[in-house]
Amino acid sequence: MENLIPIGRFSRVCRLSIKVLRNYADDGLLVPEWVDPWSGYRYYTYAQVTRAEVIRLLRSLEMPLDEIRKVLEAPDHDTVTEVLDRHRGRLESHLDHYSRMLTFLHQLIEEGGSPMQYDVTIKELPARMWRCSVPG
Repeated sequence: MENLIPIGRFSRVCRLSIKVLRNYADDGLLVPEWVDPWSGYRYYTYAQVTRAEVIRLLRSLEMPLDEIRKVLEAPDHDTVTEVLDRHRGRLESHLDHYSRMLTFLHQLIEEGGSPMQYDVTIKELPARMWRCSVPG
């Protein structure tokens, strides 16, 4: 028990909040080395800081937890590269989407800055009879 770090100190060392550490523990992503059976207090080791840092880094890239798990449990470098490449593709897709939105927003600004400049016309149409055929 000498090498155990209380969750508060571990939180400061790895720059992850206690709440996030608890969520990662419950999810099995970053499990404490020891949990006091009476108090439920969680303890980590300095050896777990590297894993915590990898998780923190990948979350900062908005990688989903299930993919982070695949990176952490990858049997080889090729698997890690595959997961990272798949996430890169997803980020590029988001970038394309936001780029199109920015282009449209720039157009709105250049055309007067208000998307509310549309004319709405209300027309009355004659009533129509709709026929439905029921198979039978």
